Amino acid sequence: MNPATRELLLANGVGVAIHPMPGRTGAAAAIAWRAGSRAERAGESGFAHLAEHLLFPDDPHDLAAFDATGGQLNAWSGREHSLFHLNVPVAELPDALARLAARLARGADLVTAGGFAREREAIRHEGLAEGGSALELALARCLGIAAPAPVDALSADATPTCLQRFLARELRGPALRVGVAGDVDPGAVAAACAPLARLPADASATPGHAWHWHGGVHEYLTDGGPPGLLWLLPAPLAGSAAAGALRLAERALCGGLAAPLFRELRARGLAYGVHSSIETWSDGGYWALQVVCPPGMTAAVAALVEATLERAAALGLAGDRFAAARAALSGEAQLVRDDPAALAERLALGTAAEDTFTDDPAAVRVALGNAWARHARFVTGKTPQPTLRALP
Repeated sequence: MNPATRELLLANGVGVAIHPMPGRTGAAAAIAWRAGSRAERAGESGFAHLAEHLLFPDDPHDLAAFDATGGQLNAWSGREHSLFHLNVPVAELPDALARLAARLARGADLVTAGGFAREREAIRHEGLAEGGSALELALARCLGIAAPAPVDALSADATPTCLQRFLARELRGPALRVGVAGDVDPGAVAAACAPLARLPADASATPGHAWHWHGGVHEYLTDGGPPGLLWLLPAPLAGSAAAGALRLAERALCGGLAAPLFRELRARGLAYGVHSSIETWSDGGYWALQVVCPPGMTAAVAALVEATLERAAALGLAGDRFAAARAALSGEAQLVRDDPAALAERLALGTAAEDTFTDDPAAVRVALGNAWARHARFVTGKTPQPTLRALP
């Protein structure tokens, strides 16, 4: 943690991290709730996302106050966390944060039959707008778990009472962490967070997950998405040295306009989209590399991508690519430290310290080799392609 960051702990276990940014006219806050889909138990599929919707402010007076700041307020939910974040002029930060904290502190009391039905329908429409996800389907195959349920299919026995039980169990002090960045008064921030101290102080145990990665899966995903190829590689635990090393490899090979894969695919006219990202959790993670290309170019794309990754996994990165990737990641970290919204989110998630990257090329080669040895490849698109078995 940056020594300038001030850490507070409310009596019930809510953590608060405040990073001063003197002279900035904007400020940001984020509240991370450690209750993503991983916290869902049998019969609770979709509850974390639904809870995030119901906890989001909807009081007309609060919404008018947020709008009057000219700032932004939003939320999202994922596998390990749900996160609520706001970005406002610095003078408005304490009031905006206090309103958000008071909303979350109400917890299960916010669940009504009408709100449950309304937000369930909102989530259904979100899914219809976003369409299918090849990544979600592929990740489920690699983890050996059930494919994601349709967007409008909560557990069959889902009721407002069930969601209230979920919130009562999971929305507790130790599961919350607040991140604030800006030229703010720590005392005012602490006062704004005070409503969260009303939440129970005991923690809810996160269900255990046996991490079994199934590599070498070569199959079609007819999800209706763009045609092309998707590779998934397992990633090390969040915050580990190996995770940082793999992130450097990903940046060197796939990040930026000068990255080898992007450059070669473009030069040969093989693809019209390359998307690469790494997500890490407390129990693992993944690196997703997706190349969008016409069906007739699938074999050539697969050959180029896999030859590039195999070579890097065996021999390591070229010295200039290693140096360029390290410089790029350091630059990204510097930009985050200068962005109140990005920094507040990282403080809330506890990832603000992940700004250091290895100086050891061998560590990067090992991390990449371990991940590539267990990779899985999928062909994506609207219809199966009969040439899959001819792929290298």
